[in-house]
Parts: sequence; structure tokens; C-alpha cells
Amino acid sequence: MRARTALLLGTLLLPTTLMAQRSGGTLVQPLDPPPSFCFRGKPLPGCQWFTLAEFAVSSRIADQNRFDDTPRVYYSGEIGALYNIGSRSAVGGGVYLGGDDDGWRLGIRPRYRHWIASGFAVDAAAGVLVAGDLDLFEGSWPGFIGQLGIGWQDLVALTTQVEIVGTTQGTWTNWYVGVQAGSRPPTSYADPIAARCRGRARCVRPTRRRRRPGPREPAPGSPSPCDAAPRRPAASTPSGRTGPPACPPGA
Repeated sequence: MRARTALLLGTLLLPTTLMAQRSGGTLVQPLDPPPSFCFRGKPLPGCQWFTLAEFAVSSRIADQNRFDDTPRVYYSGEIGALYNIGSRSAVGGGVYLGGDDDGWRLGIRPRYRHWIASGFAVDAAAGVLVAGDLDLFEGSWPGFIGQLGIGWQDLVALTTQVEIVGTTQGTWTNWYVGVQAGSRPPTSYADPIAARCRGRARCVRPTRRRRRPGPREPAPGSPSPCDAAPRRPAASTPSGRTGPPACPPGA
């Protein structure tokens, strides 16, 4: 019976012993699971879901329906979310709103993101303009909107965009190029500790330890016991020597 018990315990403990030997004598701890949601986009294993909150300023570079060559500034924004389906890919979408001197447009844009090394990513979006108000023409909705851009750490991106809307005067097509900004700075600016822990499975945030007073040392701000104690002479030891006084002078 004892031999069977020893054999069973040895079988159960053998894998753990081998793991400890391979890791330099310490047991291997399981890795923490990645966070399921992030406000700033990052690939797996950084997080699974992350938000989109972007603002862009673009310039119209081509318009087949305008008779002047005056550049038009176009302002747009998008709010949505993306889901990482792998270490290199994410899919999702958002609600889009843009406007310029010719009116405003509202749409929905599905998006695909391909993560590149060093924090760069390429985004491709193609969606539908569902509503709007154009000053020059009476728009026929729905319309088409597409965008292609390359960005860095959801902080800044260069984009190109096309809009196609049917009107009473024919098809209205606009091309834009612009700069897009994210809603918050990257982690390296917002939290240096988190930036230093990037890529590590486990990272402990350093904390400051407060020094505790010793058994004979009063806490800061508290009165000393010698303030209320009467002054006593130095105590004598059995050998005849005089020991230190109970409260030193000036305490």
C-alpha cells in the first residue's frame, strides 16, 4: 500500500519538479490574461476590444462638380470600436459625421485594420452615407464613403478619402487628403510605468514604503513620553556603575 502511494505521488509531482528545474529552481507561474478592453488600440495580446474616437481635417483635392478651384476644408469625426481577430488583424466600425461649406454627411463605416511593427497600422474602411444636407444639390441617399490611412499608435494618421453621392445633377464625387488625430496620447506619454511594462506578461508597479517608527521611537508629530515623565536620576547597576538616565537631558 505504501509503495503504491509513493508511486502515485511521484507521478503527480514529477512534471512540477521538471518545470522547476527548467526555470532555474523556481516554479513557473501562469501568465495573466490580456485585458479584454482598451481605450487605446493595440494588437493581441495587448487587448481584445478597443475604442475608436478620431477627428480629421482634410482638404478637397478633386471635385468633378465644382466650377472653381478653391480648396475646401473638410472636418470629420468617427466613434466606434474594433475587435482583434488575431495578432495582425482587427475588424469593427463606427459612426461617421463630416461637414464643410457644402453641407454635412452622416454615415456608417465598417473598418479593417492590419497591424504593422513599431506601432504602425493600416486602416481600410468602406461604408454608407445614410443622411446629409448639401447646399448645391439635393442629395440622394444612401451614398458611398471610403477611406485608406496609415497611423501610429492611434495618435496620428495620414488619410485619403472618397465620397460618392447621387444628386439631381448627377453623381457627386469628392476626393480628400488629410491628417487624423486620436482621442488621447499614447501610453508612453500618459503612463511611463505602463510603457516600461509593455510586452511583459507580469509587471509590478513600484510603490513607496513608509518608514515605520521603531519601538522606542515616537511617531512623527506625537509627544515624547519624556515630556510628561518626571526627571529621574541615573539608575545604578549591580556592578556599581551608573547607567543612562531614563530620559536623556533635553528630551
